[in-house]
Amino acid sequence: MHTKSFSYLDIMCYFGSAADGIFPTHYSSVNTVEDFYHISAFASLRQQHRIHHLLTLRQTHSIDGVTFTDKTIAQSYIPFSLPGDFLVTALTSFSIGVMTADCLPVIFYDPEHRVIAIAHAGWRGVVHGIIKQVITSLQHHYATRIDQLHVLLGPSARACCYRVGHEVIDAVEQTTHYNALHHRPEGVFFDLGMLVVLQLQELGVTQQNILQQHHVCTICNTSYCSYRRQGTASGRQISIVWLA
Repeated sequence: MHTKSFSYLDIMCYFGSAADGIFPTHYSSVNTVEDFYHISAFASLRQQHRIHHLLTLRQTHSIDGVTFTDKTIAQSYIPFSLPGDFLVTALTSFSIGVMTADCLPVIFYDPEHRVIAIAHAGWRGVVHGIIKQVITSLQHHYATRIDQLHVLLGPSARACCYRVGHEVIDAVEQTTHYNALHHRPEGVFFDLGMLVVLQLQELGVTQQNILQQHHVCTICNTSYCSYRRQGTASGRQISIVWLA
């Protein structure tokens, strides 16, 4: 059973699960828009949630993204054809999405200018500044006011299970947000969501505009795909946002 989409203010959101049935091999088979829409997993989601145009990128754990402002370009865009880890648009009849399997999907909404964004935020992207980069793009293209911005966090690895090694520890410590690391007798555990929230607050997003009710752990909740739990056999869940 697929997860249900939900409304927030005047946008629609979908945080998927393993039931989406999406696997990395699907990405490599997409060469045209028609190819994408004929993959059964995506076709099912589009039909269930009445999504007409779904824009996705070839995710690379970067802090780069794409802003779609031209409807003609968006209509002809081939899914996964451009690299990047966040999308921004104010186009109606289009949705934007990211695929995750422990990384954090983050949805942004500026109700004043009716513009949406979504980010694929893994630990590399977060420590290198993807959250700030999304907000900078919103401000540059749409004059988004930070106090008007709303942010929703989706399912990802959480501190209850997300044990990390020296590479992640060193990178997180360089952000100076040491409380995103939890030291226990069995090792060091990383709170990815907490680091994102701390960065958002540091940038000026108000606490009441940060929604975390959908931020469940993908490692210990087996209804989600988890690279940490399943390894290379893991699928992907998709997160999508569109203007209602």
